[in-house]
Amino acid sequence: MLTKNVIAIDLAKNVLQACHISVHGELLSNKPLSRQKMKEFLAKAQPSIVAMEGCCGCNYWGQLAERFGHEVRIINPKKVKGYLEGHKTDHNDALAIANAAIQIGIKCSRPKSLEQQSMQSLESSRRFLSRSVVSLGQHIRGTILGYGVANPKGEKGLKASVQTVLDGETEIPANVVSVLSMLWEQYKQLKSKLIAFEKEKNALTRQIEPCQRLMAIEGVGEVTAAMLYTTLGDGKQFKNGRQASAFVGLTPKQH
Repeated sequence: MLTKNVIAIDLAKNVLQACHISVHGELLSNKPLSRQKMKEFLAKAQPSIVAMEGCCGCNYWGQLAERFGHEVRIINPKKVKGYLEGHKTDHNDALAIANAAIQIGIKCSRPKSLEQQSMQSLESSRRFLSRSVVSLGQHIRGTILGYGVANPKGEKGLKASVQTVLDGETEIPANVVSVLSMLWEQYKQLKSKLIAFEKEKNALTRQIEPCQRLMAIEGVGEVTAAMLYTTLGDGKQFKNGRQASAFVGLTPKQH
């Protein structure tokens, strides 16, 4: 039995669909709202269950709804799909989210805190920079190897190979050498930025109290602590440690 109204939001970039269901299960409204109108709607609505699918915008809208005193439930889109009736439209999607949110046993999560979301953004940016460095290094290696220049393993080997090319000790055409010189400078800049970024992120991680406790565990460093913190938060949404372990993939399967 419901004890609160339900507001189900089908998230989108500009126009969001809001399905409003009363505590008695009656459909009060199901209409599209602009971003500003949605904020006003959440601000004026009495404390309700606000449900939405997990996506890139769910943390922002979830945090906003919690500030207005609502209980937020973020649901896996795969779970919502089973409650969709009729064609896939914004109207039907919002209604499916509302139906899923009130089911007994449905697994929901809370939005990440602003601190968690910030840490997650920093970690994803770190991984992006790391991939960019590796990708650029591999491109330089492949280009040099195409002209018969040996490429020893490791960054030292890459540096030695590039220096050989830049010193004019190979038969690589001048225009290609010019491009390689530019790419090498870009590689060094990216590498320098990545190192500085990692230091800054690790320093921030060491200042967060839950991360400090995680790093007290043998084998857990800044990267692992930050990822666990952004994933689990304060852990209050889990009944026990087994559920938390399953959530982060430490068990074969979560039932």
